[in-house]
Amino acid sequence: GGESGTAAVVPGQSEKSLLVEYVSGRATDSEMPPLAVRDKFPGLTDSEVALLRAWVDQGAEWPANVTLSPRTRREK
Repeated sequence: GGESGTAAVVPGQSEKSLLVEYVSGRATDSEMPPLAVRDKFPGLTDSEVALLRAWVDQGAEWPANVTLSPRTRREK
């Protein structure tokens, strides 16, 4: 839930999932990625958002053997 404590993904309910709201452009104050960096990090396409929505609506199951870790920034 991050700092807010609110779940970013509500399995089975993409319409209640903040992650979907942010990446679909429905959250005008918290777009992902932020508008200021979209030239470097483009937003998701409509089809990518649709895939994310479908995954959440189907239960947002995550494989047990897959973990994510933050990327480290490369120094220039």
